[in-house]
Amino acid sequence: MQHDNDMTTKMRERALEQFEKNRFFQGKLMTPRDMQVEQEYHAERLHTLARYTMGTGIVRGLEVRDVQETQEELTVTVAPGLAIDGYGRPIVVETETSKSVPVPTNDEIYLFARHAEVSTESVPVPDADGVAGDEQTPNRAIEVFELTYQETEPEPGEPTPELELELDEDSRDPFHEIAAAYHEQYREEPRSESDPAVFVGAFERGSDGGWQPTETAVKRPLVYDTEMLFRAFASHLADTDNPHGVTVDPEPRDVPVDLDDIEGFERKLQFLQAELHELKEDRDTLNRYLMRKSLKDKERFFRDVADRFEEHSDEVSRVAQEIVTAATEGIAANAYDQPEIYREHVRELLDAEIRLGETLEGTATEDTLDGYVRAVSQLQNRLEDEASILDVAVAQDNVCEAADSLEELYDIVPDT
Repeated sequence: MQHDNDMTTKMRERALEQFEKNRFFQGKLMTPRDMQVEQEYHAERLHTLARYTMGTGIVRGLEVRDVQETQEELTVTVAPGLAIDGYGRPIVVETETSKSVPVPTNDEIYLFARHAEVSTESVPVPDADGVAGDEQTPNRAIEVFELTYQETEPEPGEPTPELELELDEDSRDPFHEIAAAYHEQYREEPRSESDPAVFVGAFERGSDGGWQPTETAVKRPLVYDTEMLFRAFASHLADTDNPHGVTVDPEPRDVPVDLDDIEGFERKLQFLQAELHELKEDRDTLNRYLMRKSLKDKERFFRDVADRFEEHSDEVSRVAQEIVTAATEGIAANAYDQPEIYREHVRELLDAEIRLGETLEGTATEDTLDGYVRAVSQLQNRLEDEASILDVAVAQDNVCEAADSLEELYDIVPDT
């Protein structure tokens, strides 16, 4: 398609460009060019934001599950997933898909997922009088993916940057200083790529003639989404048991004490106590955020469960709404302010979450119900083991995500 080629050329040749959009007014004549401008405006904004803020790589899935050789080709099976290519365009594989590529001339092959479009729904093109003629043109374009390959190992990407940080020990905003240092040292224009395809795996022929995954210098590029990075920070900040695994040699027992330097020891001790106090405050703030987030998520996700399953089962909807009501009351009572109050609130709701799993049998799909039951069981174990409040909040958040993933089982008879 010419329009698609024009957009691809723009993305390849420029880094940043101001966006142009239609201005609508009464009586404006809308031509195909105007519609193309409208599409370009929304698409280019999305692609630019994805390219500059998320980067290129695999967001989830897209594992190569199988490679089988026939006489003329390799059949490659790719798992469902999502990636962002070098131009910021999403690549979606909605179901497990098999594609074919030629058998390589050597014993190695490197596979890539590439954004593509296919035209569909041919319609007649009207002539100048508005009457349909014999010429046909596609009416729709579907964004799909192509599986491409090469037989030589691709160049490895840019190494992970190592920041040269000199943080002020009195800084009240170290996260901003880290971000500022990154921007100053490494924030550059995205690389201009002639082929924005996303690398998904490398394979080599084994001694038995079959194709097996192989290690290369090039790794599957992964997109580090905001929630994943936040969870990593949260886990690290809340870990007070030497998260870096630093070992320190014990001090000799008979160490002479310099009485003239007692004041220095006192100053150091006061500094360490203040630093420890600040770390505890940061941990408490983080825990409070996670506890509140889990209650808000519980209220939102279980309300959605109540709405989605209402036409299939009144009992499922009723129990889910019971959980929503309790979560709302917990938020109103600021149950997230005190860890023990929050823990007791979660413990009181556990019975309703277990009952919801029982009522979902025969109403939700087996895979999504199993995921929900496992998440509830994990939460129950955390409560029984008296785990940290962070672990309880994370387990409760997993229950919310599992509830959000529940899918209705169709072709069932609703409750009467």
